Amino acid sequence: MATQTPRTHTSFRLPTALMQGLKMEAKRQKCSLNSMVVALLSDAMHNVPNETTKAAIRDAKEHRGLKPVDMSSFDTFLSSMGL
Repeated sequence: MATQTPRTHTSFRLPTALMQGLKMEAKRQKCSLNSMVVALLSDAMHNVPNETTKAAIRDAKEHRGLKPVDMSSFDTFLSSMGL
């Protein structure tokens, strides 16, 4: 038998458009609005990039250290990626 995670009842005021979007996405994924919000908040809390990833994101945004990728064929693509 699975143990249940303790839960707390709470309420939030959200922009109407955001709430409508959340409801539509929950319906599309065939889950409850509560499950959708819990999953999104959990992902946001636990998927925080480490310092190496943050530095790589900054470099990519500033186009630092980027090398051209040759997409003329699959083999040249792999080669230009260092693979």
